[in-house]
Amino acid sequence: METKANIHHSVEQFYILSGLSAIEKDTGAPLGASRLLDCYAKQFAVTLHDYLVTICIGEARHAERMSEIYCPQLTNLDNNRDKCYEYTYMFDPKKALQSLCKVFSARWRGSSYGGNKWLDIAQSAMKFYSLSPICFIDSVINKEHNTGQVFNKSVIFETAGSQRLKDYLDFRRNKDIFADGFDWPILYGPVVKALLDKAQSRGLIGVLPSYLEYNETHRVTFPKPIEWGFLNLEVEENNSSYCDECGRNEADCTCLCCRKCGCKVSQKHWCSVCHQCQECCDCLICDDCGVKVLASEANHGAYCFDCEKCEECCDCETCDHCGEKHKADEKAICEECGCCEDCCECKTCKNCEVLVTIEDQKGYYCNDCKKCKACCTCKD
Repeated sequence: METKANIHHSVEQFYILSGLSAIEKDTGAPLGASRLLDCYAKQFAVTLHDYLVTICIGEARHAERMSEIYCPQLTNLDNNRDKCYEYTYMFDPKKALQSLCKVFSARWRGSSYGGNKWLDIAQSAMKFYSLSPICFIDSVINKEHNTGQVFNKSVIFETAGSQRLKDYLDFRRNKDIFADGFDWPILYGPVVKALLDKAQSRGLIGVLPSYLEYNETHRVTFPKPIEWGFLNLEVEENNSSYCDECGRNEADCTCLCCRKCGCKVSQKHWCSVCHQCQECCDCLICDDCGVKVLASEANHGAYCFDCEKCEECCDCETCDHCGEKHKADEKAICEECGCCEDCCECKTCKNCEVLVTIEDQKGYYCNDCKKCKACCTCKD
């Protein structure tokens, strides 16, 4: 199996060599770093070019269902990225990038695929043919696509782009390459060690930062350059009718139409109870079971506005006199007469605290001593 490159090690060694080369040019000291950097950059630039062309063609496979312009040779590859990557090597890379710029500059549906981010990547890849290897590497290494770093595709590089790469690029942008303060360990092998030792012995650099770790077996390797083909990557206008919401062909579209505003939305953003989109949905949700209740049915007893629960989950109590509901935990209903506090006419014996209902008060409650018949000590 073809050896893949490690994007972290590749970038880190490139900038270590760049830092040593800059010191060599500024001081005139013959370290040999510039010659080594030129050789290294040529290999790294080719690998980056091959990677960028490959992933751009891979992204263009979505154009058939997402863009106004698409590549007919990439049809039926929408759900098979690996198969598309294998197919890319048949094309002429420079001509393919020109075609890809047309595809990505067209209008794309949604923001997850293609569009301006990928147009920038394709245009940056084209700079391989006009810039020096060092300048080309520096111009593409920090690119991002719609959903993350450009180096998070599993092709050519064995390690996907991660937070580590972003942190390193931010670090070297704001600090000297040999300053301390980077949180990730960076390995270097015998070749780089020889240059660092030479620079230190001549007083050109001080104590190495703690994040640099020597490993005698460490090597940065690149895969063989891709043997590109000669086919032109053709582009055509996309005359198919596609849904702007999901990007699928109208025949395969599963979006639903809001009965209120008429917009098309995916099933995820559509309410199956009121048949409206999320913005128009006015259903009420039961705090207990989570079921949705139509607003039109809520006013007819299907939903309790007091406890904010559906009819089945509602545990409110109703006043026998006025008919109003009260939450069960409020203890607002009298256990004796079944009325709310406003309607209750029960009286409490000040001795035994028993409740005497309005019906029983005649003969069972003394208004003079405020006691029930059993506790009353008044004389007739």
